[in-house]
Amino acid sequence: RNFADWCQLEYALWQSHGVRVVQRTLAQLKQATMEEDGTLRLDGSEVSVVYYRAGYGPEDYPTEVQWDARGMLERSKAIKCPSVDYQLVGAKKVQQALARPGAVERFLSSRESSKLRSCFAGLWGLGPQEDDDEIIQTACARPEHYVLKPQREGGGHNFYGSDVAKKLKELSPEDRGAYILMQRIMPGLQPSVMTRQGQ
Repeated sequence: RNFADWCQLEYALWQSHGVRVVQRTLAQLKQATMEEDGTLRLDGSEVSVVYYRAGYGPEDYPTEVQWDARGMLERSKAIKCPSVDYQLVGAKKVQQALARPGAVERFLSSRESSKLRSCFAGLWGLGPQEDDDEIIQTACARPEHYVLKPQREGGGHNFYGSDVAKKLKELSPEDRGAYILMQRIMPGLQPSVMTRQGQ
């Protein structure tokens, strides 16, 4: 999956720079090896960059084979895009943890933390061990002000508007733990001019 959109990039890398692109699933990477110095090798050639087109959701890790491959890639000296730490910082539950009072303050000064927090949208954890009754009632009453986000990469799996209330009512408390509720960012209207074919 997700291969056609980057074929042009693959061809350009080869034609312009002689850089070969090799596509492998995590399961197929059990053939790869890593040397003591961290050099990653596949079919005898050194791998310099690992660009993930999968590995963002739990369905990408059905067995230990995939987990072992990901671990080897992360320990190698190949450049990872994204690296596991960068991928985790984009995870909804990690964002939720960083939004808790005192979390960013552990890493930044009071002034820096305050400045950073001024950019945060409201974010609420859901499910077991979360005091979510009040925010769920509020979100169901005014769903247009919230986005329900699953622990998935990208925004294609989010719920907006009346779908927020509908989904919250369908989910069991345990299933709600796989989601976060976020304040919907409503951009201000901006005057603009629409052009078409130079007109």
